[in-house]
Amino acid sequence: MKRLRDEKTIRKIYRDGERRTSNELTLLYLQNQCHRLNYAIHVGKRFGIAVRRNKIKRVFRELLLQFKEKLVGYDIVIRPKKKAEEISFHQLSQRVEKLFIEAEIPIQK
Repeated sequence: MKRLRDEKTIRKIYRDGERRTSNELTLLYLQNQCHRLNYAIHVGKRFGIAVRRNKIKRVFRELLLQFKEKLVGYDIVIRPKKKAEEISFHQLSQRVEKLFIEAEIPIQK
């Protein structure tokens, strides 16, 4: 699992990737050539001060760690929404997994 830092790659995901949306987050994804999960978490300033933005990033980073071994070969950008702060970690985990299933991203057992 590797963080996406290259702006060019992230723009390509926004432009060419597919997207799935729930009340709590937007998932953008694009299949890649390497056999690992690459991710970026974009949290806008609408979340408030940096402390709150960093907290939501930590939560989503932890969620992705749960799927680290199961998801390979994709570049993923997660855009949390305000409602993501209001639900529990377990519920958020279920919503993320549901979006992966809707996106037909193969989750290896």
